[in-house]
Amino acid sequence: MVYLFARTHSATLWTLLLLQNLVTIKTFEVYWNIPTFMCNQFGFDFGGVNRTYSVVQNKNDTFRGNAVAILYDPGKFPALLEKPSTKTLYKRNGGVPQEGNLTEHLEIFERHLNELVPDRNFSGIGIIDFESWRPIYRQNFGSLQPYKDLSVKIEKERHPYWSTSHLEREGPIDDGPDDIAVDSEPSGH
Repeated sequence: MVYLFARTHSATLWTLLLLQNLVTIKTFEVYWNIPTFMCNQFGFDFGGVNRTYSVVQNKNDTFRGNAVAILYDPGKFPALLEKPSTKTLYKRNGGVPQEGNLTEHLEIFERHLNELVPDRNFSGIGIIDFESWRPIYRQNFGSLQPYKDLSVKIEKERHPYWSTSHLEREGPIDDGPDDIAVDSEPSGH
């Protein structure tokens, strides 16, 4: 608790010291992760971006490097993917998180991580980018509606007497995404 009223000079000084310890200035870092190394052949040099604007970027403008590494759809996240020839959906690793094989996903994830970020001492930021589904059930709408539909179908098979609203409220629909997302966070790569 911070007291803003002080009666004496010493109390005012104490209050200022207390406030000084509570208020911390956080830096805001901007990361540049665009494969601008390809622009060099056309005479565009983006190397000065970090010097001029204090932007953090990988050495030599590489896409994955010492400062930033983005992993697109690493591992074997459950997903509903479209067959280009037929425009029909098929299930990868169960299709939805609660049906996925977490062990298989993590084994493949680790292999992808070691291939894409080979530096075991990497100390930059790593970003896992998967866009197949959203970890929060209610946020899967629009083009992601098939995830909700399949989740409800699976849970209806497990609990045939539950209403759809009861399934969405009480069923384990939101449990799978937490397991997959949290367990995919690299620790001690």
